[in-house]
Amino acid sequence: MRAAVEIEREPQLLEISEEVLSRHGWQYYERTDGHVFRIFIRQGVNLERVLTNCNCSGICARHQMKDSRGKLLPDSHMDFLQRTKIQEAEIMVTAYHPSVGHPSLTVLERTTGK
Repeated sequence: MRAAVEIEREPQLLEISEEVLSRHGWQYYERTDGHVFRIFIRQGVNLERVLTNCNCSGICARHQMKDSRGKLLPDSHMDFLQRTKIQEAEIMVTAYHPSVGHPSLTVLERTTGK
């Protein structure tokens, strides 16, 4: 008799709540242009290290759009995030990738001086 072996083909993503982001000194950037983001990290990635260090490896955002009535459209894609600064404000933006078809967008902003 052969034993069944489960093979994980893709890394699992864990959604990070606004509350957890807030505890680490981050909040969603307020958007009025219809872009909606939800933050995820790869399973096994140290959340505290990702949110407190300059290395954003392992953090991404599901990117959706709202229609004119404010309802989420079904299509979405994942954007990798990178940390940068605008003047003195620390932010995380979507990493530009030509296949996605949009420029970098601000997703998160630092709320504390961490």
